[in-house]
Amino acid sequence: MAMYSESKVRYMQVRGLPAGVFGETYIVAVAVHTVSSHYQGEVYVISQRADETLNTVKVHCNGAGVDAELTKIDLDYVLEEGIWHAEQLLFSMLARRAVSLSAPHVEELEPEIKESPSAPIVSCWLRGKFHSQIREMADQTESETFARHLGMVMQAPIIVQQRDRACGP
Repeated sequence: MAMYSESKVRYMQVRGLPAGVFGETYIVAVAVHTVSSHYQGEVYVISQRADETLNTVKVHCNGAGVDAELTKIDLDYVLEEGIWHAEQLLFSMLARRAVSLSAPHVEELEPEIKESPSAPIVSCWLRGKFHSQIREMADQTESETFARHLGMVMQAPIIVQQRDRACGP
């Protein structure tokens, strides 16, 4: 698989859904400039329920022949296109989840996609969540920068959290 150095990544968290629908859910949108006027978008949606899963969409954009007055095809355009595809994927996931839960109203829920100022993937790894999904993203991405980032994440130790217990009298 080819790796490309010119890329951008955006991390988002899905909010506004009851915890039993997807649980923790994150979106990673990656835009990669491959060659000439060609770009590729990679969209990764990881969710906790019913099992930890990874859903992936690849988007290919060719800016050749597109008038710059109409739109500029660049990394930012591909990121926005990827986020739109992530929204469509979420609605499809909601429809499938509504069936699996025998709860038709779940399909009507409106997820909120909120940009994350930091990479939630790091926190997930440190807490022992989504390890196989993070490895799969590292295997699939064609972004040299994102692959390097995931490589560093996967080298980090898992932090086990313990809760304080109240001491008896």
